[in-house]
Amino acid sequence: MNRIFVLFFFLTMSVSFQLNGQPPCELPTLVVFLQGTTTGLPEGLIVKDQGNAGYSTLRNVIGCAHDGDTITYDQTAPMPVTMTTLTSILEINKSLTFMGLDVNNRPEIKVDYTSISDEYGILIAGDKTVNLKDIDLRSLNNPTNKDVMRMIDTSIVKVTGKTVLSKD
Repeated sequence: MNRIFVLFFFLTMSVSFQLNGQPPCELPTLVVFLQGTTTGLPEGLIVKDQGNAGYSTLRNVIGCAHDGDTITYDQTAPMPVTMTTLTSILEINKSLTFMGLDVNNRPEIKVDYTSISDEYGILIAGDKTVNLKDIDLRSLNNPTNKDVMRMIDTSIVKVTGKTVLSKD
């Protein structure tokens, strides 16, 4: 009886995530309850899709992250993910670290201004700290030289390792 209730609870939660338009975060506890075990291995905050939105994209992983988390890219997979292409503004409202493998294997976050009308592509909320370690930023289709990243008053961006900002 308890398993049926738990299964119903998680299925209800899954449907509510789907209805609000945001892909669900991975819920390893669902697997734990169905298999009847007491441990689980969450996969972590790894970008596995280079698209602007959807499951396992940078936007989705940020939505699932908590203050202080580290986000990486699945750069060692058989089909490695080495970039994200943003076609709409990305708002970061948590203190996060974005990290590549090393200085020679840096994922790239591309901001494509073809459909972005605002003056920036990435917005960092106030009182938040974003750490970039071995992550490159690039603007595309940006003839008016809009900002790739804009920080609200008290936000901080820290760069370690090697990070390159470039434009087409």
